[in-house]
Amino acid sequence: LVGNRFDYNDHKRTEPDYKGFYAYIQENKDELFIADTFTFQRAYKYDVFCPYREGSLDNYVAVGSWFVNSPLTKAITEAYGYENPYDALKEADERVVLCDNMYPENKLLFIKEHYDEDRELEYIDNRSGIDLYRIRRGRLE
Repeated sequence: LVGNRFDYNDHKRTEPDYKGFYAYIQENKDELFIADTFTFQRAYKYDVFCPYREGSLDNYVAVGSWFVNSPLTKAITEAYGYENPYDALKEADERVVLCDNMYPENKLLFIKEHYDEDRELEYIDNRSGIDLYRIRRGRLE
């Protein structure tokens, strides 16, 4: 599973600094961070047993996996007043941040098709190699 040294070096060169990103999340508890699963798909390939303190990521959920409907995700999103991560994204709340290096436009398409809401994507920043967006009310282009 670990692979060889060449794979490891490639991994270190091409993957975002997810530890720095998680530190940023922990420093901004007033915001709900909704991450694309594929953005972090390889993040733990060489660091699978790196525990965080309980509650340190209680403002972070993922979309695009079974976690969307899990009790853990529901508890986090409900703490911010939402049923699930997509419900939070569609509301265009200033506290909600989409973290997505792969398919941010697909989240807008999902909102349009499942909630019948027009939204647009606003790029905010890049933190530790992760692109951050806010969803705004408006038309999809």
